[in-house]
Amino acid sequence: MPLTMKLTKEVDGTSEVTLRDLETGDYIRLGPVMSPMMDAEGRRRMIEETKVLSAYITRVSGLSGAQIGKLALQDFMQMRDFVITQLAFGVGSED
Repeated sequence: MPLTMKLTKEVDGTSEVTLRDLETGDYIRLGPVMSPMMDAEGRRRMIEETKVLSAYITRVSGLSGAQIGKLALQDFMQMRDFVITQLAFGVGSED
């Protein structure tokens, strides 16, 4: 389900943004947001690929990369949660 949110602070004249649902083409183009890595002790850890996450937000919001960089962190984190939830559980899995 798309998410419409009022921004904490206006960005380049934009005060509200609607994020559309992710589509298969988004995932094919951008891939996963989380990547495995080994830490110094040899344990497998997942790291967030912030640039990939930002690319997802650009695709689903219509904001440019420069505009995303100007977002209040609170707004970016809400958009981040939207993308990660859709990737992890798929659309309609809120139930």
